[in-house]
Amino acid sequence: MDGGWNALGNIIQLSSLFVLGPSEELMKTSYDAETKLYKDLFTGLDEKPFNDRYEVHPMLFISHVSAIDEEQQIVQLHGSFKINWIDPRLKWDPENYDKIKVITHPISYFYQNRYNFTYPKINVNHIHYDKDLMGYYNEIGIKYDGTVTMTTFMHIKTTCFFTFGLYPNDYQNCSFQLYTEKYGNKLRFSSAGVIKFGNQRYEETPHMNDFKLERAEGRGGYLFNGKWMQKVDESQERFAIPIFNYNFVFKRVKNLYFVEMALPMICQTVFLGISGIAKGFHGLFWLMICLVYEIYSMTELFESLPPDYNSMPLIGTLGIFLLIETVALMFWRTFTINIRSWDYKNLEVCEDGTVLNPFMELADIGDGIISVLLIIQMIMNVLVLI
Repeated sequence: MDGGWNALGNIIQLSSLFVLGPSEELMKTSYDAETKLYKDLFTGLDEKPFNDRYEVHPMLFISHVSAIDEEQQIVQLHGSFKINWIDPRLKWDPENYDKIKVITHPISYFYQNRYNFTYPKINVNHIHYDKDLMGYYNEIGIKYDGTVTMTTFMHIKTTCFFTFGLYPNDYQNCSFQLYTEKYGNKLRFSSAGVIKFGNQRYEETPHMNDFKLERAEGRGGYLFNGKWMQKVDESQERFAIPIFNYNFVFKRVKNLYFVEMALPMICQTVFLGISGIAKGFHGLFWLMICLVYEIYSMTELFESLPPDYNSMPLIGTLGIFLLIETVALMFWRTFTINIRSWDYKNLEVCEDGTVLNPFMELADIGDGIISVLLIIQMIMNVLVLI
């Protein structure tokens, strides 16, 4: 039985030797057709001026977000650009060239063979420096209908506008631009561009540190008289600079916010409420303990908060307010203790024998109002922090 299987294996191996690939004649025909196509396309290309306006369609594919630096307010993106436009000078009939419909080569291939290939010079500005995208291109594809696709892999480090007033429910905006030295009558970006994250839609991006890419937008327009404009008139195109703007919106996802920040702040609120309601020396003592606890908690809080450049986060503002409120309650409690400990011999005595203390009623009313306000504050703060 084993001998039969061995014989069958030998037959299969022998049969694989007779699998036919492209014949030499077929390969030569394809090579000759491609050589003729390149010669017809690029010979005398300078003598065929491109009189039409470049209609550039940018496509951005983000492979991943490598870093988000809140202190420096920058983000680092990795991905690739695909820039499409149509050049009518590069059209051909596939039937005349062995049915070749697409030619694709690295940019170095065109330089090495001295093919005079022209392209719209497009720059990308980011935090390092302005750079011509052509310096990054590693592949050029040309389709028989004249569609040219240039691909580049890039690492972009760009600035962001970080605001923290709504922390931890804040959104951060990061942006960069594509621009060209040509004016609007020679080049125009499409009004919108394709943006994808890896092999998925960009809405499905994973988290990066405490952020998730919520949405990405790409819009084409013009810079005219120092202003961004979506459209310009024909008379203004000669003086308008085409710009394509990318904007990325990152949403903060702080999973440990409640445990690290909200819960200690709730404890401060409850502790302050109970200490503020207590009267006499006991109330003053607990307010002093509460003040020490708040100072410690605020130190921990500000070490955990992101660097702030324009606004104080809500939880930080609440913590400062509680700290000031505690000091104010300590002054009030000291004041009421002194009122209740006045020397009754120096006070006015009524006809019925009661001692008239003009500030005692004020202290009682104040304690009642403060107790109600502290209970309301405890409930509101807990609801806000949760």
